[in-house]
Amino acid sequence: SGSSSSSSESSSETTSDDASSSAESQSSASSDRTSSCPSDSDKKKKLKKKKAQRGKEDSDSQDDKIGQKGSKIKRKELSKEVSSSSGSSSSSDSGSEPNTDSDSGTDQKKQKTKPKKEDEKKKKQEVSLLDLDDFAPVSTPTAIPKSSVLSPSLLADLEGLSLANVSPTIDVTSPVFVPAKSHELLHRMSGKGLAAQYHFPRQPCIYSSKMVSVQVTLTNSSDHKLEDLHIGEKRLPSGLQIHDFNRIECLEPGTSITVSMGIDFGDSTQAANFQLCTKSDQFSVSVQPVVGELFLPVTMAEQDFQKEQGRLTGMNESSTTITLAPENSSSQSIPRKVVSVANMGVVPSGQDTIHKFAAKTVNAGALVLVTVELKEPSTARLIINTEKTVIGSMLLRELKTVLSQG
Repeated sequence: SGSSSSSSESSSETTSDDASSSAESQSSASSDRTSSCPSDSDKKKKLKKKKAQRGKEDSDSQDDKIGQKGSKIKRKELSKEVSSSSGSSSSSDSGSEPNTDSDSGTDQKKQKTKPKKEDEKKKKQEVSLLDLDDFAPVSTPTAIPKSSVLSPSLLADLEGLSLANVSPTIDVTSPVFVPAKSHELLHRMSGKGLAAQYHFPRQPCIYSSKMVSVQVTLTNSSDHKLEDLHIGEKRLPSGLQIHDFNRIECLEPGTSITVSMGIDFGDSTQAANFQLCTKSDQFSVSVQPVVGELFLPVTMAEQDFQKEQGRLTGMNESSTTITLAPENSSSQSIPRKVVSVANMGVVPSGQDTIHKFAAKTVNAGALVLVTVELKEPSTARLIINTEKTVIGSMLLRELKTVLSQG
């Protein structure tokens, strides 16, 4: 603004000087015109005036030039100051701007990296959850039992309830003992030289699971051969069945042959009556089963034995007190005597004075449980538990006899 005012003042001064010089030239010209022949003194005065005017003009022009130069210098300085100030401001602005940009850039980067990290965390969590759902075993919550005081009777009832829902494991096992004793089927005098005996091998029957296996040994005691030996007419009580042995074409004198047959006694001790025939003769015979041979031995846990024994009480239980023979009072002799009479399995017992045995009937598969409790060195209590009451009572008599006698 200062430079513009100085320039306007210089321009106004030059214009006024030019106007005065032009007026003076016009007046001189008019005076020259009026006086066509001036004097020398006038000429000198005029020359001095002209020189003075020229000096003024020169000084004015120089002042104008100096003023213009000063204005130019001032303009330059002002422009420099403006440029320096603008440069500093721009530099400061630019310096601050990159900082802001950098700050904003870092903020944006942080904002960008944060969602990425969060997304990665979410993905990891999702993957881990999927892995847990697909491969990790599902942990079921287990209830921690709390200690409680229960009466013995209530505990026994609870044990009975828990056992009632679990079926006992009862498996048929091999016989503990197989007696070699045979029973006479036909005497050689009654059979005209043909003798026959039978015994129970205590093996499952090959003809039927409901039949008792019976082995018959035929012997030719005559001096001639016997032909066409077979089973003829059968006179059986209701419920009994016989599977015949294979026909024998010829039996030489002094020779024997053993054949197998199956008899379904219907879990009874009724005799199976039939005819034993040759080519020329017929002989009536019968097989009388021993009660202990109507069983198949089974094995079970003591807990299952107690459960089944508790189920077979009342009418299904028979018991007696016996006086043991001196040789039968030991823990080794009692099992030997019992299995010699009955085809039963030995059940493990937690007490040395209690012996337990178990079997099931061949036809119906009914359980038969035997318990021998030693009370004193020569006294024992014998208990039979089975739903087959007739078989139970017969077995009780058989065992009482064998344990009481030597």
